[in-house]
Parts: sequence; structure tokens; C-alpha cells
Amino acid sequence: MDDRRIPGPQVQAVVIIAAALLMAALYSFIQYSRIGKAIRAVSEDKEISSLMGIDVNKMIVTTFVIGGMAAGAAGVLYALMFKQVHFFMGFIPGIKAFTAAVLGGIGNIPGAMLGGIFLGLIESLGPSLFLDVWELLRRIS
Repeated sequence: MDDRRIPGPQVQAVVIIAAALLMAALYSFIQYSRIGKAIRAVSEDKEISSLMGIDVNKMIVTTFVIGGMAAGAAGVLYALMFKQVHFFMGFIPGIKAFTAAVLGGIGNIPGAMLGGIFLGLIESLGPSLFLDVWELLRRIS
């Protein structure tokens, strides 16, 4: 039996709910916690942040730790959906995540989330919509 089949609706629901909870937790952490406010201050201006008593290097390290934890969670959710692991598996999702962040605005967490939803909708619905229009145009001419 082939292990690379489409996961059931239960697994898909778990992945969607987990992703939504992780995004809400990240947004809440960055917006409302003391460390999140310090991270935002450092991202705005390192020099002024250090004058205000924020340890800039500690906040940079904290940001990378949070990013690593988010990447690990994303890897687990990806593996739940696709049931395969290889050395190059994060490249395409990374490109898509960067595109979503650019679409939604770099530094804007809700915007990046909406950019990801928009990109996913275009990726899912775009080929059938655009190819149908292309076929219609081809038949007309």
C-alpha cells in the first residue's frame, strides 16, 4: 500500500486548527507580552532601544529562537499532511512564505497571514479558472 495518500479530514482539520492557534499565539505574544514589545522596539530602532534599557542582542536571539520554533512546528504540520521527509522539503514552502509576507507586508503579522490565505486561494483556484478562460479564448479565435 502506498503511504503517500491524501490525509483524512481529521488530519487536515488538526493541521488547520493547529496552524490557526499557532498564528494567534504568535500574534498575541508579539503584541501583548513584554518581550514582544521589546522585539518590536528593536526592529524599529536598535540604538534607541538600547538607550531605553533593552538588551538588543538578547531580543535578536529571542527572535531567532521564536523563528526556529515556528519552523519546527511548520515542519511537523507539513509532515502530517504529506507523510514524507527529504532534505529539500522546506524550499518551496519557504518561497511561498516569503511571497505571502511580501504580499501582506513584511513586519505585519496579520497581513502576512492574509497574504498566505490569498496565495493559497490563487494557487488552488487559479489554474482551473485561468485555464478555462484560456480554453474559451482559444475556441473563440
